[in-house]
Parts: sequence; structure tokens; C-alpha cells
Amino acid sequence: MEWGNGQVGARVSLTVVSTSETEEPSSFNGNTRFSDDSTSMDLRVGAFMERRLGKSWSTKFAADFFIANRDRAYNTVTRDVDGLLVKQDITSSRSEVGGSISLIPEWHITSRVTLSTELNLLLASTSSSTSTRSSDFPEFNSIVNKGGNYVRLRPPTALFLLVRF
Repeated sequence: MEWGNGQVGARVSLTVVSTSETEEPSSFNGNTRFSDDSTSMDLRVGAFMERRLGKSWSTKFAADFFIANRDRAYNTVTRDVDGLLVKQDITSSRSEVGGSISLIPEWHITSRVTLSTELNLLLASTSSSTSTRSSDFPEFNSIVNKGGNYVRLRPPTALFLLVRF
């Protein structure tokens, strides 16, 4: 969502996606139960300045703060040769916190319909964790934690159709 007066404004977006899939035991999958659950959340808050370049064209310069989180869990349950249940779990989590600077060219087809795209420069700090657990071989359970940073120039890859009411 965006709010502005034609010269300056604010923007915010929130995306949350959650999926869950389960494959029940059958003769086709070795009588193993698989489940895959994932959740992602992206939040962006920022401000922009808009500049008219003529009757049909304008450009925006935006600065945003963003947070992104991704969580995923893979679980399998099967029976070993002795008939005992064996559980294996792999969970992963990744977080990003950072900022971006954007250049947004816009073509105003009418006063209420606009075509636009974005060129972004992103700077972020990341952290991730992966955990592996097995009820059959607990001595091989592990947790791996990583941290890092990135600078990424993201070229325009999408075309946005904006309709104002």
C-alpha cells in the first residue's frame, strides 16, 4: 500500500505464506510418511519522493526497511527392519534484516492506470540455522548456525499494473 501527495509518501507491504503437505504411507513410497511445512513472512516499510517527468511519465526514489523470515520443517516416519518407528526431522530457519534503495519508473496510461517496475539496491544482514535429528541415530544429530551480510543489485524483473480507485 502507498500513501502520498504527489511529491512525497509512505509505503508498506506485508506478505505471509504458510504451506503444509503430507504424503501418507503407501506401497509406492516404502510405507513412509512424509510431511513438509513452511512459513514465510516479509515486511517492508518505507518512504518515497515522486518526480513528474512529463504528462505520462514519473519516477519515484524510495528507501525501505525490510524484515524477511523463512521457516521449513521436513519430517519422515518409517518402520525399520525390526518394525520400530524411525523419525527423522530436518528444520531450517533463515532471517534477513536490512534496507533498500529503489528507483521506480512509472508510465501513466490514464490518470487511474499506471505501469511501473523497480530497480533495487539491497543491503542486509542474514542468519540461518539448520537442525537434523534422527531417532535411529541420535549420535549424528546436528545444528548448524550461519550468519552473513549481502549487497545485491536486483534488476527490474516484474511489471506492475497499478489501478487507482
